[in-house]
Amino acid sequence: MGKPHPMELRERVVAFVEEGNTHRSAAAHFRVSIKFINDM
Repeated sequence: MGKPHPMELRERVVAFVEEGNTHRSAAAHFRVSIKFINDM
């Protein structure tokens, strides 16, 4: 199993999505899986 993502990354992803960006674009921008974003 991989290491958990840092809290800073989680906060940045949430802010990015709250600005109106899609989960898919956030996943591409931060190079994480869509599942990671959906599970937050």
